[in-house]
Amino acid sequence: MQASPLFKLTMRQGPRPDQTFELVKDVYTVGREAGNDIIINDPQVSRHHARLTLQVSTYVLEDLGSTNGTFVNGRRVSGPASLSIGDMVGLGDTVGELRRFALENLRRGDTRVAWSYLEKMERILDALMRFDYPTSLVALKRKQDIARGLIEKTRGEVAVAARSQELAEKLDAVRGKL
Repeated sequence: MQASPLFKLTMRQGPRPDQTFELVKDVYTVGREAGNDIIINDPQVSRHHARLTLQVSTYVLEDLGSTNGTFVNGRRVSGPASLSIGDMVGLGDTVGELRRFALENLRRGDTRVAWSYLEKMERILDALMRFDYPTSLVALKRKQDIARGLIEKTRGEVAVAARSQELAEKLDAVRGKL
């Protein structure tokens, strides 16, 4: 009987959501080109995007000079980053993951943290909008449109939750005076 792997990488978005990669080797390369250990066929993923290296009891993630960046929990990786269980790794498409974090915080009632994720989403869109692209880069235009739509939805949901929380606090204050 073979022991189950200690580490798994599960795609949450992209071309194959919920696909799981069992990590049993010491080193993995990640990218969209054949020859990588983990192939992600998405135009936002570079041909040779990132590397995962097992060090002691965790994997370390490194960006390999990708065009769109590598992110851990919404923060761009600028050097080797040790991963922890539950970390969210983003390869070029983090707006959707940041939205998920914002919504999770809304469900917990933490609108302040949700606003901070929304601000990160807006900074990413601002950076995307600075690209002057020829018509051949339709994928970038599509990413801009998707990011804009996700941000608008998230902004509405965060605003409603913040107003609801504010109203609840004011009602509690009025009840306290009665």
